[in-house]
Amino acid sequence: GGGFLVVPALSLVVGLGIAESVATSLLVIALNSAAGLLGHAWYGTVDWQLGARVAAAALLGGLLTLPLARRIAAPALQRAFAGVLLVTGAAMLVGSLRATLA
Repeated sequence: GGGFLVVPALSLVVGLGIAESVATSLLVIALNSAAGLLGHAWYGTVDWQLGARVAAAALLGGLLTLPLARRIAAPALQRAFAGVLLVTGAAMLVGSLRATLA
């Protein structure tokens, strides 16, 4: 994990807009995923049926949310992303504390 930190880093450090930061992050994720897929395919360890279902769900989710994404202003999207980032961080912290204290 940690890929979710790329978007705010690109926005804050490099100065890209939110749309460009998200697009850049998604490109890096796609390239990384393609490399991983090729590696696993080389060794024959790919569950192609599961992969097809996940890909179909991702495409459907993207198509269904595209109209909504076009209507949300960049500042609202940034606030929503910050909220998701805080909730994710809090969940990771709680999980880590539970594992440490158990």
